[in-house]
Amino acid sequence: MTKLLLLADDLTGALDTGVFFPGAQICLDPVPINAARESKCRLLCLNNRHAAAQDTADCITRALAETPAQMVYMKTDSLLRGHVGTALGTLAQARGPVFFAPAYPANGRTTVNGTVYIHGTRLSETAAAQDPLDPVRCDVIRELLAQENSVQTLSIRPGDPIPQDFKGVVICDAATDTDLDAAARQALALGFCNFAGCAGFARALAAALYGPLPEMELYLHSTRLLVISASVHPATLEQLSTARGLGIPGVWLYDGGHGQQQLEAATEKTVRLLKSSPCTMLAVAFNDTHRRKNANFFQSAQISDMDTAQQITAELSACAKRALSRISATPFVIGGDTLRAFCNAIGLVSIAPRFSLAPGIIYCTAFDPRGREKVLITKSGGFGDAACILDLADSLAK
Repeated sequence: MTKLLLLADDLTGALDTGVFFPGAQICLDPVPINAARESKCRLLCLNNRHAAAQDTADCITRALAETPAQMVYMKTDSLLRGHVGTALGTLAQARGPVFFAPAYPANGRTTVNGTVYIHGTRLSETAAAQDPLDPVRCDVIRELLAQENSVQTLSIRPGDPIPQDFKGVVICDAATDTDLDAAARQALALGFCNFAGCAGFARALAAALYGPLPEMELYLHSTRLLVISASVHPATLEQLSTARGLGIPGVWLYDGGHGQQQLEAATEKTVRLLKSSPCTMLAVAFNDTHRRKNANFFQSAQISDMDTAQQITAELSACAKRALSRISATPFVIGGDTLRAFCNAIGLVSIAPRFSLAPGIIYCTAFDPRGREKVLITKSGGFGDAACILDLADSLAK
């Protein structure tokens, strides 16, 4: 039996959470591979961020049945996107009480009196409320969960008492990493075996279970960096724009239009820049003007938001694949949907998160069907400060 099963709803989230647990590796096949084999930690990406509520419940139920585990960690989005209420309700119904600590203080996500804040602003008042695929308009966690199920909830601060007969979801506040460490120790001491949260609580839980992570060595096949981004999260656009303003060259995938000729031109320009620069960016948008132009094009073509996202990530990944086939570079992929499409394009079947280069920025090794190893770096779209791309490029160039 697996000791710990990690379930995540998107790929970058799976990696920035799994990185804290020794031996975690994700198979990109949707069916768990060797699910019955004993292991310390099994990491599954259910890829259900944009799924309907019932589909979310079904895939979680199936994953729990196919992979028996002593403990389960349900990785939730730090911005509460997706069907968080359905996910936690399904887990509680299947396995009993759940200890949920959604904060990630290292990335500015805190929970106060059961309400989620981003850098001190209520979640519902941030860009998350305008997310094109998963807008989040409720930041009071008890209310959010109640919208999707009738699971019992209890909001606490670390150390507050929890009734012995409680059967639902405990929602634990945290404003600092110290709070999360205390929450993890409390949950384990009380005998909880079901946990939920993002990478912040995962770090605390892993430290309580296994102690400090071992030191690992950074190895790159190439010190050139190709930034690949289809994310239009305001944080990502700020990062791309900041890097461009500080001298890192960038290629707008749709410069001049959305036809095959423009995509081929973007590939050629990316290759030229990679030959002359240690870091090049290839993105579907570098600013809000680019984002609006893309949206207007796909809306005028009467293409749905979901189909638009799939087409954009597929076109970006095809372009990146062609560029990387002509010049060696380490891919730095931003956004879970982008990463999924990129892995499909270049034929990766598994990814092992090795260590964090910065909060949410993960150094990984990946493998193709023949077992050949590739290196890539990943980041969730909403993570990182404005200078994170420049900082990463500088650190890899040293």
